[in-house]
Amino acid sequence: FIGNKTYRFRDYAAAGLLVLGLALFLHADSRESSVLFHPAGIGMMVVSLLCDGAFGNWSEKVMRDYRVGHDEFQVQLYFLAFLAVASAALARGELISGIQFFLLQDGTADEVSGHEDDATVDWAIGKREKIRALVFFSTAG
Repeated sequence: FIGNKTYRFRDYAAAGLLVLGLALFLHADSRESSVLFHPAGIGMMVVSLLCDGAFGNWSEKVMRDYRVGHDEFQVQLYFLAFLAVASAALARGELISGIQFFLLQDGTADEVSGHEDDATVDWAIGKREKIRALVFFSTAG
């Protein structure tokens, strides 16, 4: 489908075994236990597997067709995902309050939220340290 790629018999066999394994997993112990698999969960698992396969093939095609390296592709992909999540948070009115809550208050997350244990918390993180940590971990991968 994607990129006019052809597959050998063993690739189809591997996919068939994956589907068989998933079916056996969903059917295992269904008669002896009270485990219930919700149809929505099964559907989400199937869609996740389909998207995972399609995205892998699509990303391979994009990197080959546009001569983009893996690192550049990942950076651009994560940047677009960041923009999507930030836009959704902004649309819901949670972006500014989230930034204010986590970055502009002194203390750890437990101290700020009031869930601290006085016996174990004897230090605090300032605004500058939070921003430094955020920048360090966002650039370090």
